[in-house]
Amino acid sequence: MKRETTLLVVVLAAAAVLLGVIAAGQFLMRDTGVQTPRGDGAEDAAAALPGRTRYDCLIIRNLSGVDDVVNSPGFPKVHRPDAAASGALRAEPSARRREQLMGTTIGVAVYDMPRDDARRAVEAAMTRVAELSRKLNVFNPQSDVSRVNREAHRAPVTVDDDLHRLIRLSNSVAELSGGAFDATVGPLTSLWRKHRRQKKLPPAEEIERARKLVGYRKVKMDAGRELAFTTAGMSFDFGGIAKGFAAEEAGVVLRKHGVTSAIIDCGGDLKVIGRRPGGAPFRVGVTEPRPNAGPLRFVVQVENTSIVTSGNYEQFTVIDGRRYSHIIDPRSGRSIAALPSVTVIGPDSGLCDALATAVSVLGEKEGLELIERVNATLARQ
Repeated sequence: MKRETTLLVVVLAAAAVLLGVIAAGQFLMRDTGVQTPRGDGAEDAAAALPGRTRYDCLIIRNLSGVDDVVNSPGFPKVHRPDAAASGALRAEPSARRREQLMGTTIGVAVYDMPRDDARRAVEAAMTRVAELSRKLNVFNPQSDVSRVNREAHRAPVTVDDDLHRLIRLSNSVAELSGGAFDATVGPLTSLWRKHRRQKKLPPAEEIERARKLVGYRKVKMDAGRELAFTTAGMSFDFGGIAKGFAAEEAGVVLRKHGVTSAIIDCGGDLKVIGRRPGGAPFRVGVTEPRPNAGPLRFVVQVENTSIVTSGNYEQFTVIDGRRYSHIIDPRSGRSIAALPSVTVIGPDSGLCDALATAVSVLGEKEGLELIERVNATLARQ
């Protein structure tokens, strides 16, 4: 098995990947003139990157067997699933809750804790996710991000700490990825969403007009949390990072409540805290990349980490017999076709989410180069 370096990226060359925790809990993983404040959205990319821990990577070239993988030295060993062993290792959580938020199913499960304490922790974590869902919902005209999208091209807008940190992290990944990830992709995602509903491709001239409104360097932001758009018509869309950011924030809440063993599942973006009851790592499985997938193909053991998947295996549209991903390349304005599925593992869910999106856009070679670049940036801090 060939060795690579530093971050986890699972790249599937077939239609879809689903990740699930199979040992303790049943979770599945499934972008004008204006007075502007001082500062630049293209600030030092390293400044907003969370954590100082290196990441690990795994590339699955196809699903013919476990030998078809390339992994970095630190990546957890890949196992064949053992249904009997998996069943024996399952444990009931002390408290669990699932809700529909952020356009998906959010699940929080806490283990190995007195039941009443666990319930309070789960409730607090879910409240935090609901709060972020309200703030980041581009479809709600009353949300924080909608307010910014409406007003930031006219005059500087003050944002709260959540939005400020999210924009800084987004801009850092945009800088490191050469714009393959860009949270100002809103004009393009809105255009493609409208035409997908009509089962039509956007006209080339409309794509080009929207593309000219995209660019993280057109966001001016200072340390005082004031930001402005330099071009009218710009808009944020945090779809490529929001769920990972929410999973990370929910994890912060759980730890404040004394939780040492838990799983947070934000629509397939997993945050794993500690180990499962009994002390063994959690087991995360990869299923067949196809509809109505059968048994798990691979299993890895993880603890205190985040696992995030991006791809076109669930969200896509078929137009004139061709499949179009929901992921848009902010640089070209086009729907991507390169990688059906990318999974990133590392300490911070928000960064994992944005990197998974960026690698999906870049493709395997440039995507792995991005992962190396991020790790090199973290190592210098």
